[in-house]
Amino acid sequence: MRRKSLILVIAVLALWAVGSQAAEGPFLADKHVAMGLNCGICHAEDPPKEKPQSTVCIGCHGDLKKMAERTAKLSPNPHEGEADCQACHHGHKASGKTAP
Repeated sequence: MRRKSLILVIAVLALWAVGSQAAEGPFLADKHVAMGLNCGICHAEDPPKEKPQSTVCIGCHGDLKKMAERTAKLSPNPHEGEADCQACHHGHKASGKTAP
């Protein structure tokens, strides 16, 4: 469990250091792979059968409050309110707001 936590921390730091501009491909999954992360970081099963729960996203990126702090300069702030990460973010198709 400690190793997985360490990998997640390293992944988050790498993501912030490199930034999304360096990521390849149009989808979040592509960006994660470009960062050197494999499917098992987000998905519990191999091959993946279902999308990961928001708790997996929160493990690396922080909760909605933390994300709202990181995107505070955006107007409107897309991370204010209550929502699952998958309401707007999709690993293998275009991301965007799909829920009210």
